Amino acid sequence: MPCLLYDWAKEWQLELSVDKCCVMNIGTENCTPYLTLNNSVLPIVPNIRDLGVIVSNDLSATTHVTDTVSKAHRCAKLILRTFISQDVNSLVRAFIIYVRPLLEYNTVIRSPHTARDLMPLSVSSVDSLSVCEVIINIHTVNDCPA
Repeated sequence: MPCLLYDWAKEWQLELSVDKCCVMNIGTENCTPYLTLNNSVLPIVPNIRDLGVIVSNDLSATTHVTDTVSKAHRCAKLILRTFISQDVNSLVRAFIIYVRPLLEYNTVIRSPHTARDLMPLSVSSVDSLSVCEVIINIHTVNDCPA
């Protein structure tokens, strides 16, 4: 059976990276046992990362939330480990520049749909991000007019 997608891409002089292609079945039923592209069988995967967003086969955001929170933890811990100065302004600035964009990209983190997606966020406040949150709270309290 000819691969129409591959033939179309070849006709328009577009190269497909077969190694980066895969199949993700949405839902519980496995619709297609296997698909091929350029005579290569594509692997079936449970989730896909596209533009930094992880999409899972059940369309839940749990995998993406977990991955994003762990990236933010690593980044916050790195900031706290590497900054010698304990100047609040420097730490707040580093947090705003390096950690906050990780949490703000794809705002499902800010408005989770399920309680289990909220769990990593509450754990993060207890872990390394709590230090950064305390620093930010101290900073914002000092900036508020009396």
